[in-house]
Amino acid sequence: MIKLNLLEAAAAYLRENLGLSPAEEEVALYGLKITVYSTANLISVVLTGLLLDCLGPALAATLAAGTLRLFSGGAHSRSPLTCNILGMLVAGCAGKFSSLLAPKFSPSGLFVLVLLGAALAFLPFLRLAPVDSPNKPLAPVERKKMRRLSLLFFFLIVFFQLGTLALKGPSSLVLAVSLGVWWQAFSLTRAGHGLATFIDNLFSLKQREVLRG
Repeated sequence: MIKLNLLEAAAAYLRENLGLSPAEEEVALYGLKITVYSTANLISVVLTGLLLDCLGPALAATLAAGTLRLFSGGAHSRSPLTCNILGMLVAGCAGKFSSLLAPKFSPSGLFVLVLLGAALAFLPFLRLAPVDSPNKPLAPVERKKMRRLSLLFFFLIVFFQLGTLALKGPSSLVLAVSLGVWWQAFSLTRAGHGLATFIDNLFSLKQREVLRG
């Protein structure tokens, strides 16, 4: 069976028509992958949020986790499809749980929850971030820069939550942001990497069964 990689074909098309060098073609291919995967993930989150009637919280959790992930890295699936499905499930669960649970908290109770959750999540970002790829390890200077940015955006997100609570903004969005931060903090840990490996193996097994069946 011939497998056509549309993104590689698109990058090759750009190379031939724009006269790109091999290095420039690699950059173009990377940009195409980031754009396509990010767009697909956003569309899947939007559809899940609409289906579960929690679009705002689902997007809030995804934005919080995604922003921190840019600088802190973390466990990820080997397959873009598996990563997309996992992101969709996390966003849907975070969004729905936030919509259902946030109204049960008083403003002061949610304030305490945000602070306690932030205090616990801070430790993985402080001690583990950034978690880079073994295939593309970061230089020491780059690691320090990414760690600083991870912590900076972590605190900006927490301040945003506290400000939203002080202004009596949507409590479901505040809780969803916390869930997104907690999920990203978990992805930095050894347990987070173990879960990613387990999910990868599970999907690979299912794919082999489908091919054999």
